[in-house]
Amino acid sequence: LKIPANWKLAGQIGLFLFLTSILYEFVNFKIHMMNYESEDTVIAHLINIFINSALNSSFSGFFCMVVFAGIDKMYQKSFPQLISFKNIISFKSFTTKTYFNSYIIGITASLIFIAFSGIFYYLIDQSKYYISYIQLDHNAILTNPLLSIILSTIINGLPTILTFSMITLIIFHATKNKWLTILIVSIIHSFAYFHEFNYIVVEPLFLKNIYYSIFAFIGSYLLLNYGIISLSSVVISTFLIL
Repeated sequence: LKIPANWKLAGQIGLFLFLTSILYEFVNFKIHMMNYESEDTVIAHLINIFINSALNSSFSGFFCMVVFAGIDKMYQKSFPQLISFKNIISFKSFTTKTYFNSYIIGITASLIFIAFSGIFYYLIDQSKYYISYIQLDHNAILTNPLLSIILSTIINGLPTILTFSMITLIIFHATKNKWLTILIVSIIHSFAYFHEFNYIVVEPLFLKNIYYSIFAFIGSYLLLNYGIISLSSVVISTFLIL
């Protein structure tokens, strides 16, 4: 049975992420102004901020739209018994046992992973290694840091969910084995975060690799066994609290 791509829903997700990203840039306007250099005019700096924000938001929206259109078909074909992407926000799905179980499993896994993160941070602190808390410095100068955190969780969490799901589903289609897929995904993600855009920047780097490999193990296991709702619960909860 051929499953058509749901471009309408994909477009709505892309538009939602675009508008959220624009709002996030507006809320973080003070942070952008910190980079103002005296040799540039204020108008030139504002134009540069506007262009960069528009381009970054457009790319994020377009990227998520294309990725969603592709993985939605693979997800429905691989797991027809689980709640599909389009039914995640459907009011009819909220009353189903499958939705409730998937959501509770995701929340439980989130609490476990957040507790693990607390232990991880404590051990790193006790070992005298360096942890960078970039967001704390930014939050101190924002008018509404809570709104900034929520928007940041959306614009970082949604692409993470879609990209992670895409990689996991592609590997699962190739291997046809859940545990082999989970192992491969964990290894890939343990080496995929050497850049600075992270929620946790730890020295030495191998500590961060261990952290992300455990996160990938939990996320891929939930996705393959309980569906996208459980994975989304873990990602959003983790990004929102940590």
